[in-house]
Amino acid sequence: PERRQEITRIFGETVSRIDPAHAGSYKIVFRKGGRIGANAFALPSGIVVITDELVGLSENDDELMAIFAHESSHVKKRHALRSILQSTGVFFLATLLTGDITSVANFASFLPALLIENGYSRDFEREADREAGMLLISLGKGTGPYRNILHKMDAKHPAILKLGVFSTHPETVQRIE
Repeated sequence: PERRQEITRIFGETVSRIDPAHAGSYKIVFRKGGRIGANAFALPSGIVVITDELVGLSENDDELMAIFAHESSHVKKRHALRSILQSTGVFFLATLLTGDITSVANFASFLPALLIENGYSRDFEREADREAGMLLISLGKGTGPYRNILHKMDAKHPAILKLGVFSTHPETVQRIE
């Protein structure tokens, strides 16, 4: 409980720096990682989920701050909504180009699962990475804490989750650079 309070404080301070106008609408939720292991993700409502495994993997609070900055940046920049709008645009474009509403309807039934699986685009990930790095730099911490936690997370995830061109996240080496 004490550690959760400390992490909640770090989360609140981070969100206040990333999105001060809406900081009060953010909430942190702690969960067991299960199959996803050491990870964190943000919901459009401002809920940021962090797994116990990621907390355990972090060596210091600056690493957690970097993760919180990355995730709250997704919320601030409305990446989830933008992803949905982009994917919906693909659906309508396919309808216009093919004129085949039946095939496109079949695609549409698959679309929600595709959105859940794909998460944010690589560009959105890079944008959130930059915001996390800029916060750490502005606080005089450099980008080392973020690079370190990305490297550790990458090492913990099984190769099956690293699907190259099908992954929405840029390769970890690129993200660290």
